[in-house]
Amino acid sequence: FAEALARQLRGEVIMLLGTWAATAKFELRYRKGAPDEGELAVEGGVDEASGRRFRTWGRLLLPEGDVAVEATALFLPVPAEVLARFEASVAS
Repeated sequence: FAEALARQLRGEVIMLLGTWAATAKFELRYRKGAPDEGELAVEGGVDEASGRRFRTWGRLLLPEGDVAVEATALFLPVPAEVLARFEASVAS
């Protein structure tokens, strides 16, 4: 379940930035147990975007709406030159 939150938070930042971001800090708080089966919802957003830092939040919700897991994360954009080197290495 924590992986779903991480993907949601990173997705929010990537959409906001229009580029890849690296996770600088990721914290989880487990509030309630989640069932092995059934539908769960994930929601998240961006709390703060200042300079090169993006603070995000996310929650994993149980079917009745209770919060099972809360997360906060800090992301930093990956510099363009680093992305270019990565893309070049993958292409060769």
